[in-house]
Amino acid sequence: MKLIPTDVRIIAAINRDLEKMIDDGSFREDLYYRLNVISISIPPLQDRIEDIPELIQLFLKEFSVKYKMPIPEIDPETIYTFLQHPWQGNVRQLRNIIERIIILASDNEVIKPHHLPKNFVKENNPHSLNIQFEEQKKLNGQSEDEIQYALQITYGNKAAAAKLLGISRATLYNKLKKRNLKE
Repeated sequence: MKLIPTDVRIIAAINRDLEKMIDDGSFREDLYYRLNVISISIPPLQDRIEDIPELIQLFLKEFSVKYKMPIPEIDPETIYTFLQHPWQGNVRQLRNIIERIIILASDNEVIKPHHLPKNFVKENNPHSLNIQFEEQKKLNGQSEDEIQYALQITYGNKAAAAKLLGISRATLYNKLKKRNLKE
């Protein structure tokens, strides 16, 4: 028998408070100290909504390659719907929805809110998403405050902000540049 030296690293993730579990006696303290070399706390998706547009693009690319489909365009209203969602399922929920979209979408189809799962859209109803969106569409993008507000509620997504303001994205960029507003 020949010994082969190995160097092993264990990466573990949990969505519970291990220290509380140790106090409750439901997790072994010695195991905790063996595993707890480096702790990285990642906040839930609902606390970092600004990451959603980038995650959407990442997952669109991933699943487009996996299913050999073109990367679909996402309508700004759909992005806005994603930004308003509470995300109890965290990043996995977002990833699964994007995979579903890629599987069910036709080639060169723009993804609109009706492409989202029915239960997903229902979960947004308490926030009266459609009413909010229609009210915010009444903004005309003439004042700096309206532009800043549109950018704020869309977490900097310029396509969605332009749609809320009822102007083209190019017009929004021109207004931002003309008024020296932060893009």
